[in-house]
Amino acid sequence: MAAVVVMVGLVLAMAVAFAGFLSERNAARRRAIEARKRQILADAMRTKALLDREAFRAARAMTEAAQRARRR
Repeated sequence: MAAVVVMVGLVLAMAVAFAGFLSERNAARRRAIEARKRQILADAMRTKALLDREAFRAARAMTEAAQRARRR
């Protein structure tokens, strides 16, 4: 009888350890996904800043060209 109790205890301990392993693996995967999302967002913000800068330069160039055309 004691051997059965010990075996059941060992099986339960292994099940708990395996559940902990899966939980840690899922947590690591979630951390990796969050890091990738932050990287994508940072890249998008950098791209938007570059595009905004180019749009501002183009608008300023058009304004200056229009002013030069009016002066003539």
